[in-house]
Amino acid sequence: MTDTPEAAPMPGKPSLDVGNIISSTFNLFFKHFPMFFIVVFVPYLLLELVLNRIVSSAVSAESNDVVGMLVATYASLIPFWIVFILVQAVIVRVAISLRLGQGAQLQAALGAALRGFFPILLLGIAAGIAMGIGFLFFILPGLYIMAMFYVMVPSIVFENAGFGGISRSVSLTDGYRWAILGVVIILGVIIWIITAVVGAVLVGILFTQQDTLANMAAQPFAYPWWYGVVNAVISAATTPISLISVAMIYARLKEIKEGGQVGDLLKVFE
Repeated sequence: MTDTPEAAPMPGKPSLDVGNIISSTFNLFFKHFPMFFIVVFVPYLLLELVLNRIVSSAVSAESNDVVGMLVATYASLIPFWIVFILVQAVIVRVAISLRLGQGAQLQAALGAALRGFFPILLLGIAAGIAMGIGFLFFILPGLYIMAMFYVMVPSIVFENAGFGGISRSVSLTDGYRWAILGVVIILGVIIWIITAVVGAVLVGILFTQQDTLANMAAQPFAYPWWYGVVNAVISAATTPISLISVAMIYARLKEIKEGGQVGDLLKVFE
């Protein structure tokens, strides 16, 4: 009687390796901190100062028009949205390039950001609506949908996926969405701590400036110039962390799902 050969064990699903993604994110962030800081700080500071001036002027001109002041305030968020789209695309592209040891390639990153601007904008709106609906049905569905779309931007930037970026992200994240949420939660807590510390310093400064407090109370939609500087510093110290993690997750998913090396990602630009 011959023995029946045992079937070979099925290989386990490769891990996303959350710990390595988080450590790689911070290693890259601190190693190239000046560049990441400047990429965010400069455009955000210019927007803060210019838009604060515009809002302050609107407040002074229409001090009794609350609706007008609200419209001016919320309209000022549109340029921030546009800048953020470009900044996130640039940082994600730069993060992959740096991981490959090929330098920042800022010019190539900016070009990719400009090419992908409208797909990122429109698909971002669609993804935001889907996540909003998910959050209406408790928090977890919204978070799960967010994880589905988590690598949409790098899909557009690196693969020229265009308006297929959402479907590409859905495909890449399949089977790893809870792990992605783990990264998001851990980094979210760290970023919250950083923001809270800097915010506490800001509040302390405010309470030593009685004239500033009086002016802010009199004009609640206008802020002193240095408040914009602080906001830009907070953004520059936290925004790159979450964006670099997107690039690290994307690269890892490409390795898991397609068996290629991260270096293959840049071939689309050759």
